[in-house]
Amino acid sequence: MVGFCAMCEIKQHIDVVLKASGKVVRPMGIVQRLKSIAKHFRVGRQEDAHEFLRYLVDGLQKSCLTGFSKLDTTSQGTSVVHRIFGGYHRSQVKCLKCRFESNTYEPLLDISLNIKSCLSVKRALEKFIEPEM
Repeated sequence: MVGFCAMCEIKQHIDVVLKASGKVVRPMGIVQRLKSIAKHFRVGRQEDAHEFLRYLVDGLQKSCLTGFSKLDTTSQGTSVVHRIFGGYHRSQVKCLKCRFESNTYEPLLDISLNIKSCLSVKRALEKFIEPEM
């Protein structure tokens, strides 16, 4: 859909929710534009909630960056969406001979944790950041 703005849709939905004063609210504006959020999503079909959230956050980020051409990743990281949901994944390579460390930072808006083999989210995070040899 041309001209779709995820940020505008979320703002409109929040306005409706705040005016509803505890009543049930259907997110019809979002449902009607579901294909604009993720082309393969269909109304009435069961979809993955995490996948929907990822597409929505990506859409919000794109809405924030509309009008800016070819921003570097540092500039993209200053958007309100990145400041709320984002962070940076540091990848570090260390030379075992001279001990020199090289760091690269990749912007991210979420991380995927393997929680099946862990008893807690904290342990899953610890495993995520364990050094690899």
